[in-house]
Amino acid sequence: ATNSEELARLFEGIDPTLPPEQVAAQLREVLLGIALLENKDDPVHNFLIGLAYLSGIDVEVDHEKALQLITSAAEADLPEAYEKLVSMYQTGEGVERNYHTAIEWQKRYVDHLQSVADANPTEDRLTTLFNALWDLGEAQRRDVGAVAYAKDTYIAMLRCALSMQAIGHPWAYRDLSVSYNNLGDICCAEGKLDLAKKWYRIVLEIDEALARETGTVQARRDLSISYERLGNISQAQGRLDEAQEWRRKSLEIDEALARETGTVQAWDDLAEICFHLGTLSDTSKEERIMYLQRTLEIGKRLHEVTRMSRHQDFITVAEQEL
Repeated sequence: ATNSEELARLFEGIDPTLPPEQVAAQLREVLLGIALLENKDDPVHNFLIGLAYLSGIDVEVDHEKALQLITSAAEADLPEAYEKLVSMYQTGEGVERNYHTAIEWQKRYVDHLQSVADANPTEDRLTTLFNALWDLGEAQRRDVGAVAYAKDTYIAMLRCALSMQAIGHPWAYRDLSVSYNNLGDICCAEGKLDLAKKWYRIVLEIDEALARETGTVQARRDLSISYERLGNISQAQGRLDEAQEWRRKSLEIDEALARETGTVQAWDDLAEICFHLGTLSDTSKEERIMYLQRTLEIGKRLHEVTRMSRHQDFITVAEQEL
C-alpha cells in the first residue's frame, strides 16, 4: 500500500505532497543517485558504474571516479575488473598509459587465478590461468622488454600445462607445445641457441605426435612452424645444410596446406618458407631462383587480395634478389 511517510523516510528528497508525476520524477533522480553510489558489498555493481563513468553512459564522464570504482572491484577479485584495468593502462583509456602498471594488474590477476586453480584445478580454471599467463608473458617481453620476468612467467605456463595434462585436459599437449616454444624463444633472445634447440626439439616431438594423431590443419601448421624454428636456429649456428633440411620439411607441409585450404594464412606461410629457402646461401643458384620466383608469384597473388605491406615486401625483396 502507498505510505507517504515511509517513502519520505527511505528516500531523502521526496515530497509526497506533490502531484504523483512530480513525485515519480523526484524518485527517479533519487534512485539514479543511489545506483551511482559505490557499494562495498557488490564489486559487480561498482565495476558497471565505473564503466558508466568511464564512457559517460547516462552520467558525465569522470575518469577519476571510474578508476576508483573499477579498482575497488578488482581489489575484490572481480576478473572483469582486473582485465579492464590492464586494458586501460595498456591503451591509455581514462588514465595515463603505463605498461608497468598494466603488468602489475595482470600479475595480480594471475595470482588470483592461480589461487582459484590451486583450490580446484578444473579445465576451465586452468585454461583461464594459462591464457592470463600467456598475456602476462607477452606484455613483459613486448611492452617493457623484461625477458627474465617473461621467462619466469613461461615456466609458470609450463607448470599450468602439466597440470592440464594431469587431469586429461584436451588442449594440454598443444599448451605444452606453446610453453616450450616460448622458453625456446627466450633462449634465442638471450643468445643461448643450443638450449633453445633443446626446447624446440621437445616441441617437435609433441607437434609430430599431434599431427600424426589428429591430422588437423592446426596441428600440421604447428609442425611446420617447429621445422621452421629449428631451421632458423641451424642457420644462426652456421649449419646451413641442416637449416635447408628443416625448411624443406616445412615447405612440404605448407604446400599441402595451401592446396587443401586455399586460405591467405596458408599461402602466406608458403611464401615465407619459399623466401627463406631462396635466400639461404647454401642452396644452389638454380634452387634459389626457383624459390624466389615462387615467392614473387605468391606474393603478387596475395597482395592483390590483401593489399598488406607484408606481401608487398615479399614482392620487393624477391625482385631485388632475382
